[in-house]
This record gives sequence, C-alpha cells and structure tokens, in this order.
Amino acid sequence: MAFVPFVLNINQNREDNMQNKNELAAEKSSHLIRPEASPEPFLRFIYVKNPETGEKALKTVELSDGTSPNDSGFLEGVLKALKRATGSDNPEVAERIISDTAWGMSSKDSEERMHAVNTLLPSLNPLDESEALLLGQFLALRDSGMQCLRRASGAEMLYHIKELYQLSIKLMRCANETMQTLLKYRSGGKQLIQVVHVSGDGKAIIANEMNLGEGIKNNNNV
Repeated sequence: MAFVPFVLNINQNREDNMQNKNELAAEKSSHLIRPEASPEPFLRFIYVKNPETGEKALKTVELSDGTSPNDSGFLEGVLKALKRATGSDNPEVAERIISDTAWGMSSKDSEERMHAVNTLLPSLNPLDESEALLLGQFLALRDSGMQCLRRASGAEMLYHIKELYQLSIKLMRCANETMQTLLKYRSGGKQLIQVVHVSGDGKAIIANEMNLGEGIKNNNNV
C-alpha cells in the first residue's frame, strides 16, 4: 500500500468546512465552550469498496484535523504524523511499519485496522523505528487477546470458553513481555534502583543510581 508520494484527488466542500470553523470560533468567543489545545493530527485513510470484488481499496489519505491533499502544508503535516507514529524520518520505512502493524490487528476491515494503528501508535510515542516495531507488536497482541475475551464472553460451550480464555491469557502475557522488552530497550538495559539510607543524625544518603553489579553511583548527602 503506497501512499508516499501523495498523488490524490478529493472533492470537498470547503465552504461548509469554513462555516463550521467560524461557528466553533464564535462559540469559543462567547464562552459556550472552553478553548482547548488541538491535539496533533494523525493520518486517516479513506477506503472505497469495489462493487465487483467486494474488497476495499485505498482512495485517499487525509489528516484527522480535516487537512486534505488540496490544502497547503498537507505533505509537511503527513511527514510529521508519520514521524510521531513510527519515530522514523523515512516515510517509506514509516509506511511499512504502519502497514505491517495494521495487518496484525484483529479486525477484518482494513480501514478499521489502519485507523486503529494510526491513532494508537502516536499516543505511545515511539522514539525510533525499533520502538515502533515493538509497540506495533504490543498493539497487535493485545488486540488479539481482547478479541479472544470478547469471543469467550459470547461462547456457549464450556470447552470453547476455557480455550478462548487460555489463549487470551497467553496473548496478553506476550503483550506484557513485549512492553517489558521496550522498557529495557529505552533504559539501555540498565536496571536503576534508588536507595535511601538514613543515618543516626537524621541525614539521608541518597543513591541516585544503582546499577546492579556495578555498585552505587552519585551519592548525595542530605
């Protein structure tokens, strides 16, 4: 699924969009609603169904704030959204990470899978491609685990309920292990422990860092 570079055609009613923005601004100025900081936009993939095959195909891509390929600054916004989602400055690498993660999600609908990945990955703040791959694995495993729980709640036979719950536990455990791997990757493999010793005169000796096997570093006397 190639969406870089973006050569897309969209016909949108810009007057309606402008009217909606003006109405929202008027409400804010009259204190009907509280002005809030706008979240950073994420990618939104628009699909159309092929009447002959029944399959969905990518029609266009836009940003969640309504910015379309016809608007100025669209490409820059897309690159920023890809960076937030994958931590990668390479749009082709970012596209591959998002696409692979979407294939691992449990929904049968391709549009729902892509929407889930493009909304959840940026919220987990991957700092580079390795973190994005681990977080994508975490999302896919957790999503499959939740699907097993949903199916277990609707199953009627005790055998099926038991099997689905056991499979869900395994998937959730793998998801948790993936997250632990990510945390180790972010910390550089170090296990840091803060130790506080209080002496008889009331002074506390604080070890800011304690690397297991390396002793205590950066002691502070309070």
